[in-house]
Amino acid sequence: MTGSKEEETAKFYRRMELSFEKFGWTPDQQESFRKFVNERIANYRNPIKTLFNYLDVLNKVAERIKKPFNDIEFEELVPILQEWENFSIATSHGFKSKLKSFLRWASKDKHYEVAQKIRTGSYVSPITNEDLLTDEEIRKLRNVAKQNPRDLAILDLHLLWGLRPAESIAVTIRCLEVVRDRYIIINVPQRKTTGRPIPIPLAQASLIQDPKFLDASLNTYVSLMSWLNIHPGYPTEPDAPLWYQMRRREMHPLRVESLTGIIKRMRREAGIKRSVSIYDLRRTAYNRFPRIDRERIKAGFGWTPGSMMPEKVYSKLTASDLLRPLIKTDDEIQGNVCPNCNKANPSGKAFCVWCSTPLVEQPVGKVVNQFYADKKAQEELEELRNKMSRLEKMFSAMTQEPDFEKFLEKIAKKS
Repeated sequence: MTGSKEEETAKFYRRMELSFEKFGWTPDQQESFRKFVNERIANYRNPIKTLFNYLDVLNKVAERIKKPFNDIEFEELVPILQEWENFSIATSHGFKSKLKSFLRWASKDKHYEVAQKIRTGSYVSPITNEDLLTDEEIRKLRNVAKQNPRDLAILDLHLLWGLRPAESIAVTIRCLEVVRDRYIIINVPQRKTTGRPIPIPLAQASLIQDPKFLDASLNTYVSLMSWLNIHPGYPTEPDAPLWYQMRRREMHPLRVESLTGIIKRMRREAGIKRSVSIYDLRRTAYNRFPRIDRERIKAGFGWTPGSMMPEKVYSKLTASDLLRPLIKTDDEIQGNVCPNCNKANPSGKAFCVWCSTPLVEQPVGKVVNQFYADKKAQEELEELRNKMSRLEKMFSAMTQEPDFEKFLEKIAKKS
């Protein structure tokens, strides 16, 4: 869904009226659905996407059965239900669940007999391991994103804490708590999932010492600080969006479609053939760190305790993924396993012999110090360029003076 809440609501009402005409809804069916829509809008924060789904399902019923919804017999629904069996398990489950829920509402009976006869089956996640990004694909995306500090920060943050698109574009400078050389906390505003503070710690400030998490967190910290150092609204404009685009010389928050477009462009430039969306980053992030307590990960992703969504839909971790990390190998005990490629290194090595990544025992301080050293050198170089530019303008002005050549000859004789 894109656009403002008002735009999406107006779009839904237009689609609803067109559907009534196209699929031949009876007046009773129209009246019933309008009441349903009004109740959902009155009682739910963001109901429009779900209402679109209900409308699509009921269009298939209204097209064939011309009677009030609460008068429909189960036998009349059988041909429709049989057709839905030809769809994927997830799609069929979704259609049947929406129809069952609506019939219960229309009949005002939770145990409505017709609805009870609709067997939805157990939900099966449409997500597979093939939907998750590989380490090689992540490397390709990061290499492309390094051309733009904003894009790299977006990518790293979404691969660490898997923000939803609406959450990401709602983050402002006010949402940030930055303690240099220690951590960044982003207070994610409430949208579909709960608002929460997500931590981006460096190793010395992190209670989580999983090497893979620390490596991803370090990437995110450095890329975010690089972006904030050139962000025109940081830290003086707390209401400025973290991710922005310029229109008429003013900062405007990225729209969902713009954020999606950035990820699609990265995917094309990285040469990745399959589609990559914000939600692919979210699913990948949830499965990247099997060593971390699952309840902490769920909280970071905005799910309330006890929510079944993570395990039913997102989790692709096997029992082996979760249990093997409970025991350290000899190399891990000695601190010689690379956090990037997970290969063992000989003792005493400061950098991985396989991929040159700094090893876990000592990377963070040096990498961050080098980051600030490079930044200071860049600032000094920029200051020198500005001075040279001013000298060039001054010299150019002096050459226009009529006695300038005589002045130079006089200076040359004295030197």
